[in-house]
Amino acid sequence: MFKPFDPIALGNSFLLSTNDEDTTELDISTTVKKLEFDLQECEKRIGKVSTKNSEVLLDNFDRVADVQDLMETQLSPSLQRVNQSIARVEDQIIQPYNDSVKLNTALKNLHQTLDLLRNSRFVVSLVQQLQKFDIGDDIDYIKYLKIYQYLHRIYQDPSSSSLLSVKLVRDYYPIFTSKYADMKSKLITLISHEGNTKVYVVALYNVLDDGSDNQEFYKQVDTLLINKNIQQNLNRLTKSLTTPRTFGMVVQEVNKNATGFISNLKLTLANCQVVKDGDSTTLLDLCVKYFNATDFESLYWTRLTVRFKKNIDSTVSRGGPIAKNLKVYRENLNKAVDDTFSNDQVNSMFSEAIMRIR
Repeated sequence: MFKPFDPIALGNSFLLSTNDEDTTELDISTTVKKLEFDLQECEKRIGKVSTKNSEVLLDNFDRVADVQDLMETQLSPSLQRVNQSIARVEDQIIQPYNDSVKLNTALKNLHQTLDLLRNSRFVVSLVQQLQKFDIGDDIDYIKYLKIYQYLHRIYQDPSSSSLLSVKLVRDYYPIFTSKYADMKSKLITLISHEGNTKVYVVALYNVLDDGSDNQEFYKQVDTLLINKNIQQNLNRLTKSLTTPRTFGMVVQEVNKNATGFISNLKLTLANCQVVKDGDSTTLLDLCVKYFNATDFESLYWTRLTVRFKKNIDSTVSRGGPIAKNLKVYRENLNKAVDDTFSNDQVNSMFSEAIMRIR
């Protein structure tokens, strides 16, 4: 197999062979003469070969002519028809398809851009609505929470990654989380100060609902509402131990206060319709299930009497005039319990507490 002809390399080799590296002048004429001599030699050899093989050359020329004739008369028309068919396919199918692919890609990009702009405008609209609200006593918490929940879903949804590529939307997230925390804190404060207002309870449930068991909501209801009221009534009962003659009046006030509180709390929670695991239910049912109680009455009075027993034990163990006075008035305390509590279970729990005075 012959190496490919390289005229530069051949010329370079000639120049190197006809020039001395010690000279400062380049001799080109000698190289040209050598090439002319070689060319003449090639022509002589070609002439000899042609003369010697003239019949073979003529036969090959005839074959080439036949092949050219075959190409022109038979193959060329067929190739032309094939080329025309290919050109039609190119013009009528391939090129329109390529154009449609480009157009479809452009339309997809346009649609994605429009969708991104529309969603960005929606987020901006929600943010603008939030700015109109001032977290205060007159705020519409239900509407406020709906807006926050929309934004929360947008920020948490994996499909919103393209939307978060918008700097305005992405940069608002820290502000959003901060405002959300402020609202949660404000709701807890309002419930703590104003009690079991339906709007606040529903708002708190929604703001604390993280899609799981919502443990935080039940803990807040327990701390801010149930335990707070229990502690208030416990303080009244414990204080009355120092002046047993007032126990009857105090226990009646405690019963009235606790009964009203339980009734209002149950009514509030029963009127709070929520969706849990796809089913509609009330916060009352969810709270009773969470506290593992048959009802709020038994939960409330059990907690109160257990703590009251501990306070009685502590008072009696300290001794002194107060403990002695309690022993004197123990029967009166029992009678006050019997006169106040018609519920046998509650009556029994308070009686057990009074019996610890001995």
